[in-house]
Amino acid sequence: MTSIATVKPKLDTATSAAGKTVPFSFAVTNTAGRTLSVGAKVLADAPAQESWFALTGKAERELGKDDFDQFDVEVNLPTDAAAGIYKFRLLVYSTAAPGEDYTEGPTVSVEVPKGDTTRPPPPPPPFPWWIVAVAAVSVLLIGGGIAALLFLGAAKSVPKVTGLTLDDAIVKLEDAGLNVSDTGVTEEATGQADAGTVIKQSPEAGADQPEDKLVSLTIEQLTVPVPSVIGMKVPAAKTLLNEARLDLAGKITYQRSSQFPGGAIIAQTPDANQRAIPGQEVAVTVAEELIRVPNLQNKSYTAARVALETLGLSVGKVSHEKTGGSPDTVVRQEPAPDAEAKAASKVDLWLVEKKIRVPNVKGQDVKHAQAALSKAGLKPVLFPIAPPAKSTEPTEKVKEQKPRANTPVYTGTDVTLVYYKRPLRLPLGIRRYKIEAHVMSQILKKTRELKQVDGDLRSVPRAPE
Repeated sequence: MTSIATVKPKLDTATSAAGKTVPFSFAVTNTAGRTLSVGAKVLADAPAQESWFALTGKAERELGKDDFDQFDVEVNLPTDAAAGIYKFRLLVYSTAAPGEDYTEGPTVSVEVPKGDTTRPPPPPPPFPWWIVAVAAVSVLLIGGGIAALLFLGAAKSVPKVTGLTLDDAIVKLEDAGLNVSDTGVTEEATGQADAGTVIKQSPEAGADQPEDKLVSLTIEQLTVPVPSVIGMKVPAAKTLLNEARLDLAGKITYQRSSQFPGGAIIAQTPDANQRAIPGQEVAVTVAEELIRVPNLQNKSYTAARVALETLGLSVGKVSHEKTGGSPDTVVRQEPAPDAEAKAASKVDLWLVEKKIRVPNVKGQDVKHAQAALSKAGLKPVLFPIAPPAKSTEPTEKVKEQKPRANTPVYTGTDVTLVYYKRPLRLPLGIRRYKIEAHVMSQILKKTRELKQVDGDLRSVPRAPE
């Protein structure tokens, strides 16, 4: 048996009445060191039965090296389930060798408390009317006062918000008449909770509300430190940022510099040592670098493209002419040979006319599709889109291509690849915005904006649960 993954449940235990459905989520991370096609199965411990458990979503998924995905399980407790603790585990296995490569997750449980039942209680015996009358008077005289006292006492206490996401915690506190100041949120790395989850609160739950109505929160560490990329070349900076779970911004600005050589990064945003959410982009400014444009005439399109990219340039507009000569070779270029151009500049090419057929890359992994198109002398253009809610279709796979397969086109033609991008798995309220500076202040600001947007919904009276 070879372990292929880590399985981390979001909840270790839950309590529910019989006849209810309880959701569980498991984060599955590929640790096999290679891309895997994995499946999942629920293993139930007696007296629980496997028929109570159902995987929602796709049971088999493809995980890249060190990639992760979420598997959701619904526990459908029967109406006649006896009081007790029902345990189960999630088994994750390789579809290529399910009997050899697999991992069993930790045991989690659902508890049906004693005294819980879905059957109505037996009817009460006849009751003397005079007792009813006395009880009614008692309710009128003291019942309302007691209820008011209980309500006021509850209103004066601090509600429990540990275990909630930060935005849910702030909403709950504000509904109780409390607030969190811009400096009232700190981070702590414990490894015992999901990123962005509240792990401590002050005052604690049940305590009297403070006079200033302010509550301080500590969340499981969400942000990461931004490394310094000043002085580095763009490829090296991109590698370093990826290792820090950050991305290099797609648009790069250029500026003349007397301090740094051409091609070196001279400024970055956010600055080094600030904290940012994983996946956030880091914008950079690069010192201008003048490059001498090479002579590309009589070179094939592929050779010309490689020559430009080696120098930090790229192919721009590609045109074709019926001039005779070897098809697909360069007959003209702009800028001309030996001209000076800025780094990342584009060089337009005129080629001897030649048409090729677009290869079929639909359904392929995006990286493999890019390589196939480049090899054929075409220019892949990525067009990622967000998958629909609750979609089970694979991400990072080519969904559509334009032009279609087998369409005759000229060398250098753009081929657009449409695919579902892999969503960034962060707490719901946090993933709606990015942090660049003063991380905690921005979290609170955005959370309150979300609360205002959803205010109308929360103002509608809710049916009793």
